[in-house]
Amino acid sequence: MPPCGFQFTPARNAENVDDSDGGFTVIQVRGEADAYTAPRIRSDLSSALGTSAPLVVDLSQATFIDSTVVGILLEGLAEYEKRERALVLLLPDESAPEVHRLFELTGLTSLLPVVRSWDEAASRIAS
Repeated sequence: MPPCGFQFTPARNAENVDDSDGGFTVIQVRGEADAYTAPRIRSDLSSALGTSAPLVVDLSQATFIDSTVVGILLEGLAEYEKRERALVLLLPDESAPEVHRLFELTGLTSLLPVVRSWDEAASRIAS
């Protein structure tokens, strides 16, 4: 769970969470993230860019991620880096094995800023 003080706004397969106190923004991806849910994830990433807060994309509840969503995550990272903003992907060890396998087989773990815990996310964002 994200740190206390966050307010959830429901969306389909993704929840955009904003911290009004200037901490960071969280987008939670739940269940299957595929071409059907990709527009919502892209929209949430775009909305998060409108804030000044760093972004955590929480993949802890994702059960499947397809190549469309991977492309959106890579685009989002590029945009965040271009704007010199922090973005990390939260993928705890207990997350779905299918998601871990995707990240390992494709080498995404070395391309994307993946963290394993909320503490690690906060630490990475702070640096």
